[in-house]
Amino acid sequence: MKFGICLSGALAKGAYQTGFMEAFIEKMGRESIACLSGASVGACNAYGIAANQFDRVKSIWHTFNYPNLFSIWKGIVFQNHIDQTFNRLFGDHDIIDIPIYVSSVSTFPKLDFHYVKLEGPYHEDMRRFMKGAVGFPILTGPQTFYKKRLHTDGGIIDNIPIYPLTTHDVDLIIVLHFDPKFTLEKRLQLSDKTILEIDLSVCNAYMKRSFDFRHATLTQMYQSGYDYGIQLSDIIKNCDTPEQLRKTVNLIMKSEQAERSKYIALDTIPSKFNRLLTKYRHKTSVITTLEDQYKENPKPIYHGYCHDCDKKMTPKKHFRWIFFGLTWWFGLGLLYVLYFWLFQKPGCPYCKKNHFDYI
Repeated sequence: MKFGICLSGALAKGAYQTGFMEAFIEKMGRESIACLSGASVGACNAYGIAANQFDRVKSIWHTFNYPNLFSIWKGIVFQNHIDQTFNRLFGDHDIIDIPIYVSSVSTFPKLDFHYVKLEGPYHEDMRRFMKGAVGFPILTGPQTFYKKRLHTDGGIIDNIPIYPLTTHDVDLIIVLHFDPKFTLEKRLQLSDKTILEIDLSVCNAYMKRSFDFRHATLTQMYQSGYDYGIQLSDIIKNCDTPEQLRKTVNLIMKSEQAERSKYIALDTIPSKFNRLLTKYRHKTSVITTLEDQYKENPKPIYHGYCHDCDKKMTPKKHFRWIFFGLTWWFGLGLLYVLYFWLFQKPGCPYCKKNHFDYI
């Protein structure tokens, strides 16, 4: 079977994803993964798998140890911990042999969103792009300015980027998220792909510690994710036909839904916010590559040559200004007439009414 894996943004809960994926790779093999997608910290986890450097991701999670929220913020903003982590995550000789789609938002000069596909040999632009795609304002310091655009966390518009995986030929899309109230949007429900969306928090009684980066907590999350990954991988591995796989997926989600309905998590907030910005995810050019996203559009050429006499033609630009001037004055005059007709009629100075007879 071929799988597509979606890793949502999750802050500290990304440790669940790392444990789950270690178990999944052990059971199914890395070669069974056809494509990946990710947002925020999920994109970093996905990069480690796509570049066949999962050991780096594991070591990063196992060395995190922040005693409180203030120490996290101080380390990120003042001690440059994000750059230090990226130095460990990215390698100059990495090869991304599994395509990965990263949620990307640029807020300046206009709000724009793309699923950016990363594939092939690593280059420095990937690191710069990823730093912008996982950086959230205030929490991770200022936004990243890259390629004349101001970038921020892609999870703002799609924190659970499933859609690009539906464009690949896969047997099953596995979605690892942390929103107990999450439901697939309509276009995904109508897709012919089998989608297993699971809330990884269910395997640990919904430990609500999104900002808890203490070593003991992360280790517990990692182990819980690993155990759940072993359990689900064994179930999926026993499916021999697409029909059997679809039935099994429905049973897994139904059994989990009973538990999910009892809980409320912080991760519900970004999912609700994503629904308000649906139009940015549904544009035709939403899937792109890193090179195409920043490609400068050539300026249109206005002049040309006549097919008959082969002489150069140039537009009469002055005509546009004359037309603008005439219409502007005409519009201004029309507004003045309307204003005079509605508000400036002569009236009786005594009764203040406008109804009178001309002599």
